[in-house]
Amino acid sequence: KDQPVTLLPMALTTVLEEDAGVFDFQLRQQDDRTLVLRLALTGDAAVSAMARCRSALQGFAALQGLKPLRLIEELGQPVPRGRSGKACRVIARDP
Repeated sequence: KDQPVTLLPMALTTVLEEDAGVFDFQLRQQDDRTLVLRLALTGDAAVSAMARCRSALQGFAALQGLKPLRLIEELGQPVPRGRSGKACRVIARDP
């Protein structure tokens, strides 16, 4: 039986920043195996960044012993920001 694995927000942020070179994003957990990645980028830059993100996240998941993640892409969408102006970049689903 599959055991739940917790992916820490800081680890996911580091993967996207260091491995994919993406800094303005929102990664939201939709269900146990699905993440929604929102990038404000458009055009070729968005497609390239999303491909790097997908590769980095799948590689990280594999290193953790997880089955491939399902990644839903939201391109050209603004990254939501709090009152401080700072983006909440990783959002876990409520347990």
